[in-house]
Amino acid sequence: MNLSKIIIETERLLLVPISSEYSEQIFLEYNQSVTAYMNHGPSESMEDVEVRIKRREVEMEQGILLFMVVLLKDTNEFLGCFALEDLDQKIPEMGGWVKESAQGHRYGREVVNCGPIKI
Repeated sequence: MNLSKIIIETERLLLVPISSEYSEQIFLEYNQSVTAYMNHGPSESMEDVEVRIKRREVEMEQGILLFMVVLLKDTNEFLGCFALEDLDQKIPEMGGWVKESAQGHRYGREVVNCGPIKI
């Protein structure tokens, strides 16, 4: 099932599919501080970010990944990314991050609690 067209809306947030439109913001905000306790560190180059995004777009079309960019609904400000990975496995995994300047506003909690997704 193709997951690349899903859009999720919460009270304050808009979650849209990952695309190269957000590569510069991801490159700038997915830094050492944000990734300190994560499996993957920051990308070394914009080219690396672009390659990762292209891979995720393909995985979303294949239905094995839901990778979303989180935006503030009122302003479209980029806040971070969240994903449901390994959707073809028995136990999928959830992960995400919020840029440093947006931390402390419970955006991550809002994403996690956004309710059922209708596909």
